[in-house]
Amino acid sequence: PAMTVEQAHDHLAALFPPEDYGPAHLNLIRLGREVCHARKPDCPRCPLRDLCPYPAQSNEIE
Repeated sequence: PAMTVEQAHDHLAALFPPEDYGPAHLNLIRLGREVCHARKPDCPRCPLRDLCPYPAQSNEIE
């Protein structure tokens, strides 16, 4: 299900202890800039590919 930006923020904040949320947030931004590009994600390089439904939905080859 799709989330708004606010809902995603609240969801991610609940997944991490408060002291880890800031670094996790920055690392997710970095992941989006370097690996998980909106138009052409580099799924084989992604450290989260085992958790992500995108490769299976898009027939990405690992």
